[in-house]
Amino acid sequence: MNKKRYSGNPFVKSLGKALTKDEFFQQINQIPKLNKTGSLADKIAALNDIRYEYFQAMSRHFYLYQTFVNVLFEGYKVRTPESLVDRLKTIKKNNETNKEGFARIGRKSIMGFCLIGAMGMGKTSTIDKILSMFPQKVYHQDLGVTQVTYLKIACTLKGSTKQLCKSFFSELDRVLDERFTDKFRRYGEEDLIIEMENKGALSFLGCLIIDEVHDLKNVSQYNRTSVLNFFKLISNQVGVPIILIGTDEANEILFSNLQIASRALGVGSFKWDRIDDKLRDKNGKKTKDENPEWNMLIASIWDLQVFENPGKLTTELKDLYYKESQGIIRALIALHTTAQELALNNKAKCLTATFIRNAAQTKLFGQERMMLGIETNDPDILKDYDDINVMENKIYESLEEKIDQRTKDKSWIMMKTFVQQFYPNLEEFEIDKCIEVVKKEFINSPAQVQLEKLRDAVSSIVDKSSKKKKGQKGKLKGDLIELCQNSTDTDQNYMMLKEAGIIIPVEDLIKFRKTG
Repeated sequence: MNKKRYSGNPFVKSLGKALTKDEFFQQINQIPKLNKTGSLADKIAALNDIRYEYFQAMSRHFYLYQTFVNVLFEGYKVRTPESLVDRLKTIKKNNETNKEGFARIGRKSIMGFCLIGAMGMGKTSTIDKILSMFPQKVYHQDLGVTQVTYLKIACTLKGSTKQLCKSFFSELDRVLDERFTDKFRRYGEEDLIIEMENKGALSFLGCLIIDEVHDLKNVSQYNRTSVLNFFKLISNQVGVPIILIGTDEANEILFSNLQIASRALGVGSFKWDRIDDKLRDKNGKKTKDENPEWNMLIASIWDLQVFENPGKLTTELKDLYYKESQGIIRALIALHTTAQELALNNKAKCLTATFIRNAAQTKLFGQERMMLGIETNDPDILKDYDDINVMENKIYESLEEKIDQRTKDKSWIMMKTFVQQFYPNLEEFEIDKCIEVVKKEFINSPAQVQLEKLRDAVSSIVDKSSKKKKGQKGKLKGDLIELCQNSTDTDQNYMMLKEAGIIIPVEDLIKFRKTG
């Protein structure tokens, strides 16, 4: 850490110095000490310690720590000028009566970052461990203020921005022992954001972490857009860096919009894929060279055994562990501990490949199916696991080849243009699917025949879609009304019902009466 850069800043000073890589590894690593001579019950308990306590730091964890420290320290540097102490008393005095908020204390927005990756790779647990290295609350006696270093909340399940505000105040209540949630329970969204700005400034909030961003995939497009715009708004209004965390499902949510994407990327984004057993070349294809990161992880895991003589970690065993875990850390730990339980219950003296296979097939059969899907890229299996990004480079290459071929195929372009003229609202992938079928089935037919068949295929899709919408219309309205009855966000309810055509604008009603 550059001491001169942050000299005189009490809020940075209270956080301590940034750790070196060795210091970080030493502090964050968590390797349970195992009792290898105890009873069966003692050994089973030791395996639970491995399941829930084991943490092996890697380079990716240190890079995340470095970025977090940079964002946190820079945020405090920008938002705490020398005139802070003189203006703080006035702000605290006027805050309760100043409903419109107060002038910012010489601050500007600081970019955060996003952490996206496969499930089971330790995203949340790593962030939690990094956060635990800093005091969450610091009282500055000379200034008479309390500094809140960070707040961490979960993303809303229903896409409610008001719920995000409430989660913010609930967490702030827990840290400061306040009652903001009760105090603001009747506030609308606009007033809640003003209070978030005020309380965020007065508590000198360092950063806001929002976890489980992928949950937005299950809400309506309207609610999803509202929440994403809300992220941008609170970043600007509250003036603190925001860190977004989610599985691979969050990719299409965060990076489908340029403004949101630039905000999510911030000072950089982290993509934590599964750990490969082999290194990849510049084209992303696996080579024959072993991945040092995987070797370090599997060696660390192998040593965690309740048997007095663990034996040697052979190439066969390393390959087996990778086959049954596919480089997912949580899956690897579950496999290793469950295999040892099987060996213990069978009164074995050591862990063998047989117990590892049996654990995968009998105790972790759900996990085994997922690993098979990842290994073979079987779409029939992978469709059941949306929260992992399992596409290998060969699949991407195949898709790129198809796209490239279509852009060069003049007849394909002509057919696509033909369909889009008559059906401008039809999804592009549906058009491509129809063209692909027609060109395959009628490859030797004249162009006119192919166009007729294409028109029939597209018409069939449109007819099915229309029937489906008619059948769901009544149900949709019923679901919306039920959803609104269970929601307290009146503004959001109004917009949903209006978009669904259940609420008719007054202007339209007047026009209808005049013409009627």
